[in-house]
Amino acid sequence: MTTSYNMTQTHSSTPVTMINPYDNNNINGLTVTAVPCLNSSNEKMQQLVIKNSTNTSFLQQNTCYYIKIKIPQNQNYDLNYGIRLMSLSSNDWSGADLMNSSNFQFVKYISIPKYNAMNIDTSTIWHYTFKDDRSIINAAIAKPISELPTGDGSATLRANKFYYNPDKSIINYYDNDGIIVTKQWPGTTASSNNFANKILVNELTIANSFENTQNDTVTREFLVMPKTIAYNAIYLYLKPIADDRNMRWDFTPNNTYMGRHIDLSAVKVWYGIVNTSAMPSASATVKSIGVWGRPQQLMCINGQEMQIGPSGYYELKNYDITSLYIANTATNDRYVADMQYQLN
Repeated sequence: MTTSYNMTQTHSSTPVTMINPYDNNNINGLTVTAVPCLNSSNEKMQQLVIKNSTNTSFLQQNTCYYIKIKIPQNQNYDLNYGIRLMSLSSNDWSGADLMNSSNFQFVKYISIPKYNAMNIDTSTIWHYTFKDDRSIINAAIAKPISELPTGDGSATLRANKFYYNPDKSIINYYDNDGIIVTKQWPGTTASSNNFANKILVNELTIANSFENTQNDTVTREFLVMPKTIAYNAIYLYLKPIADDRNMRWDFTPNNTYMGRHIDLSAVKVWYGIVNTSAMPSASATVKSIGVWGRPQQLMCINGQEMQIGPSGYYELKNYDITSLYIANTATNDRYVADMQYQLN
């Protein structure tokens, strides 16, 4: 028996229906907070969570949302985030182990490339690897001894820094309080701030800075569609790297932060609802589509994000298509979609 197919066409230039963008003073806007995810050593990495001000579910089931986020770049490290939709309780906003939670809907990975790596002098950053009661930081910025701050208020300026002689034979290290760290080596009378050449080889390694800049940002756009439940958070899971273990950047009693991080004040996020493309009646099954639009224009097919390729055309054949969303997000965006369907 020959299968009979019908054809229909839909088109639109209507932009995504934007909900109020990033605005801390607007209850309908989204904000970004840092959730300190604990590990077994009670150390914390900065993990980002997008939520609204009331912590309610702003992502409803079977609705397609457009998310746009602007994130500052790190000076020397790529930031690779896994995007997860989550439904968080009030206890999850402060120290929950979101990293190892299995209750989420995965969306995709995004990458924030490092900033202008060619112009960074990595020789000015050293990892500090031996332990001491006063020196729990194991990464610090190194500066020549000629720049050592003195006088009133100088302790704050010296904090977490190495100051070295031009020949690097003597290195003075200042802890988180701006106080010089000293330690006597076993079997010697020399203090640890006189490292000589031995410490340069055995105790310090050249490495990159983990500081970030607010002035250079990357924008990422993506579509999400909750499949089974509504969600009240978008969790940006920062994939750990080996160097994260060597970074300490915030200290309060019983609360140590580790790893790469960004300045939350430079993060902005917008979101909106994507209008569904006109589908045939419920008694029909769409089997093939052809879409004309802008290259890299975002689509969501059966809840999965897709992009139109460089040719400006996307085609999918012999596949049961239950939902189709095409996002008009750029100026003058529009699309035309041909659909081949079969009556049930």
